[in-house]
Amino acid sequence: MDSIKLFLTFMAALTLFSGCSGLEKAPPRKTYFNLAPTDGSDRLSADMNKQGDPILVKELLIAPTFDSHAFIYRTGENEYQADFYNEFVSYPARLITDRVTESLYASQWFCKPLTDKKQDIRFRLSGKILKLYADLRPAARPAAVMEIRLVLERKQGREFTAFFSRTYRTDFPLEPFSPKAAAAAWSRGLSETISRFQ
Repeated sequence: MDSIKLFLTFMAALTLFSGCSGLEKAPPRKTYFNLAPTDGSDRLSADMNKQGDPILVKELLIAPTFDSHAFIYRTGENEYQADFYNEFVSYPARLITDRVTESLYASQWFCKPLTDKKQDIRFRLSGKILKLYADLRPAARPAAVMEIRLVLERKQGREFTAFFSRTYRTDFPLEPFSPKAAAAAWSRGLSETISRFQ
């Protein structure tokens, strides 16, 4: 008798749980965005013997505030919010490094080194993503902001010496604002940065 009572109690609990779970809303879907600059970096040269100096591109650093898959929105003077439902397909530092690398290898100035050993490298590029956010402050117009500092080193003898350093900032309006528009504007900003660097 006790076993029947226990079974019925279990079934009642299961039915109640199933009924309650039917009331729950489905979790919101996330949307993922890539960065796709329109500078021709998608057309990599198939000629490994093309003119150009071998360059090693080190993964760019990124300011901690923007080191997230999630889109970051600036909502106040010193206030930022993460949008966890709209994200990059990968960490932004990795995405931006990959796009810069592809563009440099496709250019007439640089080529991919045969190895990452010093003797096979003529130039080395490093840098930091200082800003990557959508400015949604009430007193400001909505805008997609990207700021990147790039440092180019040239091999002198057996060591690398920095001989070029510049910070590039882009600021494109988002009217009206949408995550899709922000991703497109950051892609445009990356294209402009790459073009100005080359």
